[in-house]
Parts: sequence; C-alpha cells; structure tokens
Amino acid sequence: MATPLFIRGLLWLWLLAAVYLGHTQGLAHLPAWALPLLCVALAGAVIFLGDRIKLVREWFDGVELRALVLLSVTRFVGFYFLHLFARGELPAQFAFVSGWSENLIAASALVVAAAPFKPALRRRVLAVWNVIGFVGLVLLTYNVTRLAGDDEAAAQLFGQLPLNLLPQFLLPLLLVTHFLIHRRLERENQAAAARPESTDA
Repeated sequence: MATPLFIRGLLWLWLLAAVYLGHTQGLAHLPAWALPLLCVALAGAVIFLGDRIKLVREWFDGVELRALVLLSVTRFVGFYFLHLFARGELPAQFAFVSGWSENLIAASALVVAAAPFKPALRRRVLAVWNVIGFVGLVLLTYNVTRLAGDDEAAAQLFGQLPLNLLPQFLLPLLLVTHFLIHRRLERENQAAAARPESTDA
C-alpha cells in the first residue's frame, strides 16, 4: 500500500525535528527518567492520530504486515553499540547485552518476513516474534535509562546525533509497529475463527 503524502510529510517532519534536536542537543539534559516517558508519549501520539484521523487509520489498516516487521531491521543499530564500545564510549555490559539482543531481533525480523509460512502458522510465528520484539524494546529502553542515569558521558551520547534518534524517533516508531502488528493479528485471528470451515492451518 502506497504511503499517503500527508503521512510521509508527518514522518519526515518528525525525523527532521529529531535530527535538529540532536544537532542542537536540545534534549541532551533531560533527566534519565524522562527518556521512557518521551518514548511512550511519542508512540501514544502516533496511535492517537491513527485513531482520530481517518487517512492515518486507513493507512494503518492497509499497510502490509511484512513492512511492519521489516522496520525492525533498523535494530541492527546493535552493531553501532558494539562499535561505540570498541571506541571506549559505551560500557561493555550495555553494548554486548543490548547490542547483540537488538541484532538478533533484527535478524529474526528478516527471517519472519521472508519465510513462506502458511497463514495459521504465520500468525502464530508473528505473535511470538512480536512479543519478543516488544519485550526487547522495553529492555532496551530500560537499559538506556539506567545507563543515562549512571553515566553522564553516556547520557550525553543519547542526547546528540545519532543516538538521540533512538528515544526521539526510532524506539517510539517501533513501539507503534508492535502495537499495529498485535492489533492486526487479533483481527486476523477473529476472522479465521469466524470461518468454521477454515483451511488455512
């Protein structure tokens, strides 16, 4: 499904605003506890727009599940965490735990999106993957928050480019995709249950 110009404009405006804030370090001095609130608030705003604006709601309902899953390929950002550790800018525990977990989720997104599952199995695999991906996001947000609270230098990294794009753009967007995947699977399961002679197993 083609992305309407209005939605593209909103996404670009959001991204450019995050780039500007990273360049100027406009949110670099936020307290650590504000990071998860910022992520949830931005994700909630997007979901609210989807519920209130017909064009956005229709696009949410029409975008392919595969496209939503493939957005998690951006979670190969874990390699950047490892790169920053090699440069001495991130602690080993954060870089290895968050870095490799994010890389594994990104790789699994490629597998889930490409594998030719039958419909019923595809829904089950997607449901499991979606939960794992969501839990991974929660843990990443927690780890970033804890790191920012314990290490002032690391906190500065997440307030400037490129890492500020995580709490200000990428993490909220990924939260929205996990919500949309869950909602779409719920509808597909309800539709499948309503077909007594369903043969999609």
